[in-house]
Amino acid sequence: MSIQGYIIKNVVLSYFVFLLASPLLSQEKDSKDGVKSLIEELKLTDYDKAQKAKLLLIAKGEIVIPQLLDILADYYPGLEERIEELVSKLSDEEWAERDTATQRIIAIGAVAKPHLDVVIKKVSPEIAWRIKSILIAIQENAVEEEVQINGRNTLICEILGEIGNKSCGNPLIKKLQDKDVNVRTASAEAIGKLKITDADASLIKAFDVKKNWREKSVIIWSLGRLKAKSATLLVKKILEDVNENLEVKDKCLFFLTSVNTPDSIKLVLEQLNSEISYIRAKALKYITAITNDSFGYDPNSITEERTKALQKFETWWKKQYSQ
Repeated sequence: MSIQGYIIKNVVLSYFVFLLASPLLSQEKDSKDGVKSLIEELKLTDYDKAQKAKLLLIAKGEIVIPQLLDILADYYPGLEERIEELVSKLSDEEWAERDTATQRIIAIGAVAKPHLDVVIKKVSPEIAWRIKSILIAIQENAVEEEVQINGRNTLICEILGEIGNKSCGNPLIKKLQDKDVNVRTASAEAIGKLKITDADASLIKAFDVKKNWREKSVIIWSLGRLKAKSATLLVKKILEDVNENLEVKDKCLFFLTSVNTPDSIKLVLEQLNSEISYIRAKALKYITAITNDSFGYDPNSITEERTKALQKFETWWKKQYSQ
């Protein structure tokens, strides 16, 4: 085959490859745009619509994870170019185009501010005036936008907890320090569901007795899912705190039986003698999942009757865990 024929053949072949690939590239773009639209719907204050978007994203599976992680990390690919494109339309001859561009920049929200702060130095006084008005509008919407973003990020963490993988670990760990309690709680729960094993130190650090009971409960539950033995001392202190919420203590008992060490099981057995019947009942629930025998223990019986059963639990513990 001549060189010319070879070149023609390759050009034709490349053209057909392009024709075959074009629909696939278009489908990929449409898919990403569809995911982007669903992620935006997570910001809706309409609970039902936001939950519907969440379920649709879960149904799409792992393919949506990269976009979700980008949003969670406040990374918006192509945002700078998009803002520059919209800013260029602020000087359009048609006022309608200017107004549309203005509203679209405002809709982008606070993430547009750093880019606008740079662009404003490069444009004419008239466009700079428009950008200043946009920045004022963004500031005025800041409180409402923060509520929407917190709601979106909470749902993203919940979605990642359902379809995520180990690659979600670091972004979720970072959200343990978020300003919003719902985001922190959802990230802690997702870490537990995904069993991000290197998150134990971050979860322990995130625990604070001053936090609300639900957030604390989820943190302890997640530590239990991770079988984080390093948290045993923390859990012991929580159980000793007479002022701590009972639901938090319930999760402590879950943690101790999940870790399943001689010391942790000993702590559960001690709770069978708690002064609070609720704690006694919960301790029995978790320990019998291991022993498969209640040894006749009744959390509501008188102390003398409970003592007899406790002796049997003690005998069982020595057989199982004593050297």
